[in-house]
Amino acid sequence: MPILVGSSRRTGSAPSADTAAERDQLQSFVKTIPFRTRTKTSNKVSDLTNLIFIGSPEALHRAFTAAGWQPSDDLNSASTFRTLKTLGGNQTYTQAPMSVLLLEERAPLFTLSKTTNTFSSRHHVRVFPTEEKWEGTTALTASSTQDIGIGFSRKQKTFIHLIDQHIDNERSKIINDLKFTGCVESLDMVPRPWVPNDAYNSTGDRLLTDRAVAVLHINACNDPKTTPSTSTPPPNRFERITRDTSLTIRNDVYRGNLIYQGIAGGIAVHNYLHNSSELPEDYGAWRKTDASGANYSVAGGKPNLHRRSAPPSALDTSPEDLAAIAKLKEARKWDPPHYEIALEGGYLHFRETDLSLVDILLTSDTVSKQYELDLFDSVDDGWAAGGTVTISNSKFACISNSLDEINVSGTGSTIIKYNTFNGGASAGVACAPGGQNAAISINNTAGSITIEYNYCFNQDSKCIIVSNGGTNGSPLAITERYNYWYDMGICGGSCSHGEAEYYYPGVSSDKYVSWTMEFNVMLADFNMSSSSNLTAPAALEADGGILSSPISQYNYVLAQGNQAYTGSRNANGQVASAALFCGHQEGGSVIGSPVMQNNILDYSGAFFPYNSTSGTCRIDFTAIADFNAGTSRSCNITRCN
Repeated sequence: MPILVGSSRRTGSAPSADTAAERDQLQSFVKTIPFRTRTKTSNKVSDLTNLIFIGSPEALHRAFTAAGWQPSDDLNSASTFRTLKTLGGNQTYTQAPMSVLLLEERAPLFTLSKTTNTFSSRHHVRVFPTEEKWEGTTALTASSTQDIGIGFSRKQKTFIHLIDQHIDNERSKIINDLKFTGCVESLDMVPRPWVPNDAYNSTGDRLLTDRAVAVLHINACNDPKTTPSTSTPPPNRFERITRDTSLTIRNDVYRGNLIYQGIAGGIAVHNYLHNSSELPEDYGAWRKTDASGANYSVAGGKPNLHRRSAPPSALDTSPEDLAAIAKLKEARKWDPPHYEIALEGGYLHFRETDLSLVDILLTSDTVSKQYELDLFDSVDDGWAAGGTVTISNSKFACISNSLDEINVSGTGSTIIKYNTFNGGASAGVACAPGGQNAAISINNTAGSITIEYNYCFNQDSKCIIVSNGGTNGSPLAITERYNYWYDMGICGGSCSHGEAEYYYPGVSSDKYVSWTMEFNVMLADFNMSSSSNLTAPAALEADGGILSSPISQYNYVLAQGNQAYTGSRNANGQVASAALFCGHQEGGSVIGSPVMQNNILDYSGAFFPYNSTSGTCRIDFTAIADFNAGTSRSCNITRCN
């Protein structure tokens, strides 16, 4: 970008404390300001504050806005969903949310960021309120760091931003940005010997600092300055041709020949051998803050500096409206997105070649002709296409003439999440005549089904029923996790037994399903009238079909029984067969490497933790590592200790 020249504008900020006594007084004031933030959920220590602002929140917000900083989105389901799309598609998200940090149990007044159209790298600041005042003026404090990359946290099991450990760099960045707007009256760098100079935040990033805090006095900032929003006009055609020709000659002719490359390579090797035994210089925090009060000039005078009016701010809203807005946002912050439909396609390019060739020559003693048969495998280019449908944020309920609330069939990928399923059944009474079949009915022959974050309750029979499957080489993949299944198998109609999930493609079927069941809660009170019911809260059983390497882990399965009917802990009044059905029956089988581990079971309202002492569960799941919900001791096929 060309350098703008013209009249200059003074932007230096002299310190407000000139004498030793004033500096001591300011330091005593700074000592009353908290300096360490904590995470909201786990209360872990995190970022250090490194900025203090003396001025109104509205003026500070106008200064940041004029400097090009943007408010970050709240951390909720919509922003989390957009973040995942940004990571997956390498997109831009300039107002990405920040993790929630508190200072003395107070949330930030506002969170701001400044990006360069790159999600992995951004400047960001959290501005917190305080109870302190300096000479009658409100004091705010802030923590600022610069994100420099994306990493995966094994401890938190999620993606996190990595920060520049020299956090004083970001302090200087913010000072320089705000001074440029003309909204800073004075700047003092106050030492804080009580603050650690080497610490770590909640995600394990290192924090190196000189311990000083920048104290900025902010004026009303009613007329902030900002950079021009217009782009520099492109050069004319003759200039572009001249520049391109010069660059081509320099790169391809002058630098691209063997002689130049050989000399440059020799110099690089010489420098490496000469310096390989020396330690590289540690530059440390390379960006410095000028708090001397010396004025300096900024290129570009008033004709080239434009005023940007600050957008309407929530800070100008009445306290009553702010309270109502905050209450509504808190209640709806994790409402899921309504739907997501994606069409996917691509061209698969392979080197066209023959992988194998078999030449067969056919001859006969009676026929003079010879026949040649060539058999070969080849790889060619091709196209691939697919689709994904996400069903979310919906409420489904049984009506008197319905069976299934969602029916899925086909061969693609389907995601069912953030739904509520009300089966409408009660003790001894079904919603639909003959009993309701299931909340989710799956009839796919290939592809994948993902069922997450759903709530199913009062189902006469099942929450999930699968009546089809894939092939041996390509089984239908079902992932069931983070769901809450409650009171299924009420059996007021023709239901013979109920579970949260059921796999029955037909007796002795050759349908294959790969099922992963994890992090779910299955709870059944079993308040039906019949004591012969075979209901279990959870089921991972091949009933006629074939389960390929099924996984059941980290589920909370509660078969407590009808407490009002049987008394405390359901003593001698079991009406459920087991807490968890597993194994196979009716010609079905379990193949591969089945896993049954780390489930927490309460079978006080059932006869057994699993099907029975002689059931197929002990055959198919040879190594069970579950736990008793009451004692936390291990379970075996007959009982939980």
